[in-house]
Amino acid sequence: EASDEEWLLNGPVDKPTFLIARIDRADAYRANPNVEFLKEENGFVFFRRKPDYQKIAESLRKMEQ
Repeated sequence: EASDEEWLLNGPVDKPTFLIARIDRADAYRANPNVEFLKEENGFVFFRRKPDYQKIAESLRKMEQ
């Protein structure tokens, strides 16, 4: 799952997720409400996504069924 970009951006991550994009490809990350901008440096843009524990709990409930 860690190599699946869609899961990293919108899935139930259980740890902070850090994303790095070239400055010319960062618009999709900037528009995502799950992702927090950290900094811009040397032509790269750095983002962080914090765990959403509510999504994790929902995902675990679905797996138990």
